[in-house]
Amino acid sequence: MRTVFILLSLAVALGPLHAKSNESPFPLTTTVLATPSSASSHSPALSTSSDGDVYLSWIEPTDSGGKLLVSSYDQANQKWALPHLVTTTAAYATSSADTPMITAGRNQALAAVWLAQTPTGGTMAYLSRSYDAGATWDSPTALTTESDQVTFPTISFWQSGKILAAWLDGRAGTTSLYARIVGNDEPDTLIDDSVSRGSTIGVTVFPNSSALLVYRSHNEDDTRDIKRVSWNGREWAPSRLLNNDGFRTTKHHNIGMRLDSVGGQAAATWFTTAFNSPRILISTSPDAGARFTMPQRIDTDHATGRADLKMLRDGSAIAIWQENGNLPGLYLRRVAPSLTLNPAVRLAITQLGESIGDPRLALRKDYDSTPAELIVTYSQNQQIHSLLVTLPDLSTLAGRKPCLPCDEDDANATRGYPVKGIVTRVMPDRGMVIVKHEEIPGVMRAMTMAFKVEAETLAQLSVDQALLGRIERRGRDWHLFSVKLLGSPINETP
Repeated sequence: MRTVFILLSLAVALGPLHAKSNESPFPLTTTVLATPSSASSHSPALSTSSDGDVYLSWIEPTDSGGKLLVSSYDQANQKWALPHLVTTTAAYATSSADTPMITAGRNQALAAVWLAQTPTGGTMAYLSRSYDAGATWDSPTALTTESDQVTFPTISFWQSGKILAAWLDGRAGTTSLYARIVGNDEPDTLIDDSVSRGSTIGVTVFPNSSALLVYRSHNEDDTRDIKRVSWNGREWAPSRLLNNDGFRTTKHHNIGMRLDSVGGQAAATWFTTAFNSPRILISTSPDAGARFTMPQRIDTDHATGRADLKMLRDGSAIAIWQENGNLPGLYLRRVAPSLTLNPAVRLAITQLGESIGDPRLALRKDYDSTPAELIVTYSQNQQIHSLLVTLPDLSTLAGRKPCLPCDEDDANATRGYPVKGIVTRVMPDRGMVIVKHEEIPGVMRAMTMAFKVEAETLAQLSVDQALLGRIERRGRDWHLFSVKLLGSPINETP
């Protein structure tokens, strides 16, 4: 295990298409993690569970095909555990972008999805589950029984152990976007009947069990725009434009999407070569995908694609991507909640024109009393590599002297979800208050509900008092904290 301190950022002047960057260095600490994969392994992917466990999956070649393996990250020893076998098949159907993936849920639940060729030349998507952190796996089942023309499947745990799945499908002779809930007997749902053939799909599930997909459409004039479609837990809404990309290509490489969310905040990133300008764009949403900001460019003028990103609970996003140019390599950049850019940092050096596959990013730990940590994985020289990336502490990000109490206060200020409401009842004997609150997009609808409150805060509250605060679930109860009293009651919510 090797630790590297990255103290200087890339000093590159950004053109007029770029958002304004901070000029100061962005110090990171990176630790090289030895992966338990063999030579010639490929297709690495990462997933983080709601419990904070990180899993790495990959394919190792065999004489008769390949085997899909998974390993968990051992935080106590800062290394990957010995891998477990997910499945073995003689006919994996993969590309550098269309790779198997693992999604992690609660209580060591995992699900894996991969493609396999059929004897007739089609591709079937198969899914298997584990309930013991990957030690054992169920027999694989078909993700859909309605088609053998599946590509780019993606999955995410939903509720009650069900899984939300989406994929590209060629069953009708053109490429379409389909989705379904694995665990229900309902048929596949057609989302869009004309999408880009090389488009990976971004998917995220919000705390209220609604969901959002982002993908590339394929228009009649052969342009490929960015679209989004939301799901309220019962039905899909009509798809909507996220960005008029104007992208055209004669190649079907990875031109797709990555999407992540925290609470009701979401962020999407993608690669485009529209207007003969290869670049990585990012757009964020404050309200579970109802609105997105104007996309901004985050690369340094030499992007080759393959971006990924993760959101932190303070509203910042961390993105990675590959670049060529004078300083080719794998890059990382932080987009602050204000949408300003910290300087780009080169995590790994590549040769000019060298591909590192489809680099992936996982959030190992958000900010608390210590800095946030992420894990990066990529392929290079027929080996799978991984890095533990430690972000700067909150004092450094805020431009102040080291201050642990300040960092703890800043971290606590982003816990849970923001809420705005009016007190309808105070119950001192139970340490609770009932609040009629507005909708928290992606988290919960407008309602009246009871919250646990600390005694000091409870003493300040009275009926008809309007407030701002934050809420989070601790065990079975919801707690209200970081309360700010408003001068007058808010308007009544429906």
